[in-house]
Amino acid sequence: MTTLRELIAKIDLNAEYNDWADKEMFSGALGLNCWGYDNIFDKAVKRYWLNSWVCTDTRVGTAAYFLNNELVAVSHQQARKSDCVVQFVSNEAANKMREFILSLEDNPQATLCNLDQEIICTAEAGYRTVLE
Repeated sequence: MTTLRELIAKIDLNAEYNDWADKEMFSGALGLNCWGYDNIFDKAVKRYWLNSWVCTDTRVGTAAYFLNNELVAVSHQQARKSDCVVQFVSNEAANKMREFILSLEDNPQATLCNLDQEIICTAEAGYRTVLE
């Protein structure tokens, strides 16, 4: 019987058969709010299928993910409408992926308030303001 480690060791990282990796999938797995396509992410993170099949119109199965040619995670999706489960190979690998994704963000994800904006302070307004 073959182990996952043995299958991954056989991957040729120089091969042209790697596939794009989903930034949103990793963001969700890491509890981040970083969405959308990113060209830098696409170049740095590669997916290599260990086994796959087509379910309706979607390729599913087990894949290994490499960040700058370093193994960071494995995923499995049983069917097209099933969740894709991501498991990191170590806490260090998860932290590297988290730091990498956060480094790609141009703007803070939080909505910031302007504490210096003027507000209407009358009995009718009830200390309300329209936030920008």
